[in-house]
Amino acid sequence: MTYKECIDFLFEKRREFSKPGLQRVEYMLKRAGNPEKGLRYVHIAGTNGKGSCATMTAAVLTESGLRTGLYTSPDVSGLFEGIRIDGNRIPDETLAGLVSELLPFVGELDEKGDSPTAFEIVTAAVFLWFFREKCDICVVECGMGGASDATNVIPPPEVSTLTNIALDHLKTLGETVSMIAENKAGIIKSDSDVIYYGGSEEAFEVIKAAAEKHGARLYMPDFEAARIVSSGIKGSVFSYKGISDITISLPGSLQVKNCCCTLETVFALRRKGFIITDDQIRAGLKKVKMPGRFEVFSKRPALVYDGAHNISGMTQLIENVKAFFPGKKISLIFGVMADKAHKEMLAMLKPYVNKLYAVTPDNKRALDRELLKAEAESLGIEAETADLTEIIERLCSESADGDVIMICGSLYMYIDALPHIKNAVNRKENNMNGNIITVALDGPSGAGKSTVAKAISKTFGIGYLDTGAMYRTVALYMVRNIPELEGEVEAGGILPETSKKIVSMLEDSGIEVKYDDANVQHVYLGDEDVSGKIRTPLISMAASKVSAIPEVRAFLVDMQRKIGSKNSIVMDGRDIGTHVLPNASVKIFLTASPEERAKRRYKELIEKGTEVDFETVLKDIIDRDYGDAHRAASPLRQAEDAVLLDTTDLDLNGSVAAAIKIVCEKTGASPKNQ
Repeated sequence: MTYKECIDFLFEKRREFSKPGLQRVEYMLKRAGNPEKGLRYVHIAGTNGKGSCATMTAAVLTESGLRTGLYTSPDVSGLFEGIRIDGNRIPDETLAGLVSELLPFVGELDEKGDSPTAFEIVTAAVFLWFFREKCDICVVECGMGGASDATNVIPPPEVSTLTNIALDHLKTLGETVSMIAENKAGIIKSDSDVIYYGGSEEAFEVIKAAAEKHGARLYMPDFEAARIVSSGIKGSVFSYKGISDITISLPGSLQVKNCCCTLETVFALRRKGFIITDDQIRAGLKKVKMPGRFEVFSKRPALVYDGAHNISGMTQLIENVKAFFPGKKISLIFGVMADKAHKEMLAMLKPYVNKLYAVTPDNKRALDRELLKAEAESLGIEAETADLTEIIERLCSESADGDVIMICGSLYMYIDALPHIKNAVNRKENNMNGNIITVALDGPSGAGKSTVAKAISKTFGIGYLDTGAMYRTVALYMVRNIPELEGEVEAGGILPETSKKIVSMLEDSGIEVKYDDANVQHVYLGDEDVSGKIRTPLISMAASKVSAIPEVRAFLVDMQRKIGSKNSIVMDGRDIGTHVLPNASVKIFLTASPEERAKRRYKELIEKGTEVDFETVLKDIIDRDYGDAHRAASPLRQAEDAVLLDTTDLDLNGSVAAAIKIVCEKTGASPKNQ
């Protein structure tokens, strides 16, 4: 099955969120040869902090040289982002292939009337992937609970870690802390070390009893031993039990405690013979980033996303608000699942909220925003309903530098909110007067497009995208990886320096980009390096073949649509007309005398020792860039509001100055960098 078919299968036909029992996962894994039994594990459960603890633990283990699998949920910034080996997300085609292998076993369960959920199928696929990739150790976070969670099919782990335990998922896990702790303590098995975060005497008694029952050794972090050197909105530096200068980029005292829990997990692994140095611990922790955990996107105004979705998480969020924004009232964008303690959380937030904007997360469990608004108003909180994406940009543009905007209530909103957060922050920080600046730039080669584009990007502090390089990057990846094209084109790789910027920009827009070694600058046909001979024909062939494939076409259209909604400059785009041009605030078509361009090109060729006459070069340039075909291929050239900038009599500095003046006149924006 293709990746798209895999997604459709999992999330359109298998949308149940949880079903009690391990029998379905056990059945699929047994039929697959029980790969989970050939691995070593750290298993992590808890109410809050388990994702942070799992991610930090995996980062340290990877840094120590161990091939480390990581499995966390739910996804926050991208689909299946929590399935990784050594920090690298599972490839789409790999996941699709693994799910395909499991399909016969899924069908057998379906026939028995015990159909597995999407989470159970993915969990089985993850253990199969970890086994085949020969992971040295796997850090696995429970999806919900512990005893009956699909991940609990694993053999006794090296360490069972239980983070903060509090009231959550009451209908599924139980209505008391003891009942919830008993469920989560189900991950404790014989011959394991157990780490418990602490904080609840009620939970501690349950976990202590479970550890004694299984002959497991119980340890707890000593938070008093954490000596804070510095703490702020960008994170903390502290020491713990002889390890100094521990740096984490996750703000708040809770993350220091989560890190202490992680350190105790690492100490337990050391006791079992794993070689992990203090320097490796520091280096691993320093690299950790956790999206949606009191993530600060801007300071003026302060714009923060926090995934707090239960009483315990909200308590810590309020502590952070008091610590980092003392005396401030916040504009709160709030969306929550219907099965959460939303009224209680609203009551906790009330003293700190100036106005609440009720939104409905894109999830079938979500509480309707009208009901949320009514609840807030019943508590005396001023509230209105809003669309998540619209309100982010509105509040950011209307807020003063000292204001605070907070988005919280669920991690499920993060992926939808992220591109709008970044767009709003970009506009605000770059003094765009509330306008999105998208410059569409085209023109014949040699007219100065690249120089002008880079100068506009730097001057106004906006993103820069060379669509030609974008197409080469995507096209050559697809040519090498789509079976239907195998043998038609062989490419080693041609990824210009600009592709690095493309990758960064697309990732900022929430688009996953696949590419090979960004330093490769050569093209091969067979074993022969033909970079200088067949560069353009090869690129054209690859792009045309790849763009004709519906899935690739859809990817490119979506990519350009998202880029076109940002502050960006899109250059050299034969295809930007359909997707970017309608939204472009500035359209510039560079022109230049073909004779002048031919002179420059002729000189370059002669200096390289190429035997060619001037008339041939001139004819080639005219045919390629000045004929009817060229004009027809450029929608921008034909746009009524396009500015034609003739660079024939201008040096490069003159061309740049003229283009910057056009942008200022068209948008009213002020240059950020001179």
